[in-house]
Amino acid sequence: MSSLLQDLRYGLRMLRKNPGFTAVAVLTLALGIGANTAIFTLVDTVMLRSLPVVNPQQLYRIGNDDNCCVIGGMQDNWGIFSYALYQEFREHTPEFSEMAAFQAGLQNLSVRRSGSPGAAEPYVGELVSGNYFSMFGISAFAGRALTPEDDKPNAAPVAVMSYRTWKQRFGLDPLVIGATLTFDTVPYTVAGIVAPGFFGDTLRPDPPDFWLPLATEPVVNGKEGLLNRSGSHWLYIIGRLKSGVKLASVQSKVTVELQRWLSAQSDLTGRDRPKLDKQHIVLAPAGGGVASLQSNYKAGLRPDCVDHVQSQFPQRACMTNSLQAVAE
Repeated sequence: MSSLLQDLRYGLRMLRKNPGFTAVAVLTLALGIGANTAIFTLVDTVMLRSLPVVNPQQLYRIGNDDNCCVIGGMQDNWGIFSYALYQEFREHTPEFSEMAAFQAGLQNLSVRRSGSPGAAEPYVGELVSGNYFSMFGISAFAGRALTPEDDKPNAAPVAVMSYRTWKQRFGLDPLVIGATLTFDTVPYTVAGIVAPGFFGDTLRPDPPDFWLPLATEPVVNGKEGLLNRSGSHWLYIIGRLKSGVKLASVQSKVTVELQRWLSAQSDLTGRDRPKLDKQHIVLAPAGGGVASLQSNYKAGLRPDCVDHVQSQFPQRACMTNSLQAVAE
């Protein structure tokens, strides 16, 4: 013990005599610790952490491809669907206790509070089915979440705000709940604030500020509306699989449902008909949501890649590119 103390005192004296070296050593240690912390925080976020939802292990996505944001025609490996196809799966696949659909891309919104003299401000929204929050098991922090009744054609437009947006942009103003906000030119009533910690279904740098019912999509997008275009695919689907159900069996069933639905479409061309047998769906675990970042950067976050970064510093791109992508 005395020898250790002597070594420490000697080391401290050397550091005091060489302040330049000391500064470089401390900075190097700080950079190394910071880099390792960032790496393993990213690994935890992208590869390990589940969404803050009820029983995430029960969640499966219909499809495992991350196509975005609007696609027409055949896809072979399907991952994005029209509203009509979502209805088909929801009504004919009882192996899921609940199935929700949501916009593959986000919606740029110009929002102004009614009665406010200020100009409209930019926000990001996501169109979702009325059972979106109940399917995830997410409750409202204040007010209420969206319900299936909000997602009907003649329902009054309502929106749910994220807690982050309520805090950062509205200063936790309780009067926001029940207030009218104009999204572009459409007035919406704020039904509630989502519970803190829920940032949506996808790991992304720009999570939604608002969630809007799918039924209001034609009003928001006007002539560019997609809801009633059966050939335009723009929705991701996640469902909660019932216990005891065999995944392979359900995967085969939704593939058959897809092929049957496609073959019945009046606009199916002679060129596409021979491709029907190739159209299929893979069910993917969705406890972490839509794994776009996970899929894109998982290869760069493998332990062998981390080891490669540490041993081959000049070839560190596999990790630094992943860090940069999340940071941006």
